[in-house]
Amino acid sequence: MGVEQILNPVVRSNLHIEEGKTLKDIFNAKLEELNVAQSKVETLISIERKTLNAILDNTAKRVDVVNLIKISHFLGLEINELMALYAPEMPIEMIREVQTAKDASYIFNNFSVDSLIKIGIISKEDNSLDVRKKIERFFGFSSIYDYTADIIFPAFSRPKRDSHEQVRAFWIKSAYTQFKLINNPNEYKREDLKNLIYKIKPYTRDVGGGLLAVARALFKIGITVIYQPSIQKLQIKGATFSCNGKPCIVLSNLNNRYPTLWFVLLHELYHVLYDFDEILERSYHVSEESSSDLFLLDEISPDEFARDFLLNKERLNFISGYINSPTIVERCASEWSIHPSIIYAIYMYEASQHGFTLIWSSPLAKKVPPMDDALDLFNTHPFERECLVESVEEIKKLIYNI
Repeated sequence: MGVEQILNPVVRSNLHIEEGKTLKDIFNAKLEELNVAQSKVETLISIERKTLNAILDNTAKRVDVVNLIKISHFLGLEINELMALYAPEMPIEMIREVQTAKDASYIFNNFSVDSLIKIGIISKEDNSLDVRKKIERFFGFSSIYDYTADIIFPAFSRPKRDSHEQVRAFWIKSAYTQFKLINNPNEYKREDLKNLIYKIKPYTRDVGGGLLAVARALFKIGITVIYQPSIQKLQIKGATFSCNGKPCIVLSNLNNRYPTLWFVLLHELYHVLYDFDEILERSYHVSEESSSDLFLLDEISPDEFARDFLLNKERLNFISGYINSPTIVERCASEWSIHPSIIYAIYMYEASQHGFTLIWSSPLAKKVPPMDDALDLFNTHPFERECLVESVEEIKKLIYNI
């Protein structure tokens, strides 16, 4: 056989690569097939004997990729076929290095490292092994690669995602993991929600315990509600998930205003009532200020439902004339079974929509409390935990008594 045939990558080996064959076995069989000495091959492909033998014997501490390409061309193998032969025989130290590089690539492709540092999941000093172990512990994974091996992730199928998408995916995965661990045992029936939803409004007046009472009532009819803070620049108001075929709702801290908690809860309950069949198909729907949801649901109707449920237009028009009279606002709030801050918040929202953008800096804004008191028990600080199981155990014990 001529030199051209030895070097031509188009010439494929006639050898069948049997299971258990090593790279050295295949190389020697190729020499026999071509009836050529190893020294001749070394000369023709420009590789030193010591280097070639170290690769064939898997004793090389470092392997030049050019030399691997040369050998693959000689054997008539694709480089991935050659690596399939070479990798199982690599020294354990080299295998560990390759695995570390693979882990690092996976981490950078799926996680915003800067964001994980900022929220305290990992630290600046962590290497890829530390990061992998901390992520595995946080989610309870046996392998970090479980992160994308879930029904939640088909919507995130793009191989490369920007930092915002990575943070959003992490937030979604964290919530879904908690819902799986909570595993609400109660049956969900849509009719039960229709009967319950109109009993919610009076509980808005109890800042410290109203949300907790409503969440417990919803849990008994198969709907799980948790709180999960936003991360970085995410503009997430809330989200509705399907877990084990049952509705699950996440409330977040966008704007940090007490009325927003109730507005978002009612917004998401609307999705449960009217969009849950679609959510069942793709596992979740995220409600955002500027939605990046690829499967857009109608967000106007849930907003209108929540707003009218709390304070309809007729009542808003009436109270607008007395908005600077705390006594009248409080009296109307009591008659309408809502917290007075809801009146102020909806009034200011409508005003801002009509060009009065500075109204949130006015004295009226001081009449709207933050979420803190309402979230005293509800906020289990999931991103401050080493693992989400700790957050879930607290949710089960303190919120749902299970």
